[in-house]
Amino acid sequence: MNSNPKKYESIRWNDDVYEGEKISEKGKVLEYLKKYHKFENMHLFTSSPFVDRKTKEVVKKTTDGSFTDGKYEWLESDIYHIEKYNMPLKPDFINHVLKQSNEHHAE
Repeated sequence: MNSNPKKYESIRWNDDVYEGEKISEKGKVLEYLKKYHKFENMHLFTSSPFVDRKTKEVVKKTTDGSFTDGKYEWLESDIYHIEKYNMPLKPDFINHVLKQSNEHHAE
């Protein structure tokens, strides 16, 4: 039995870059991420508090949960950094969100 958790792709363009230009798809991306922001989609959680990467201030003293849609994974703090600082995302992830959104609207 393999005890290693499944590895999902990160949504982040670069782990060291948390600030960027606003993208036109920002609303759809946030809607998508928040749709999976539920306990049953939690992949794992860190023991670290949720920290603003720019100010270094603790945003939330509880753990920073990791969520997945089955292909990509993201932290609760990623949602925060996208909302507040337009954190750059991988183009493949944005395309994935748009494709899922289009398929959902076609039904």
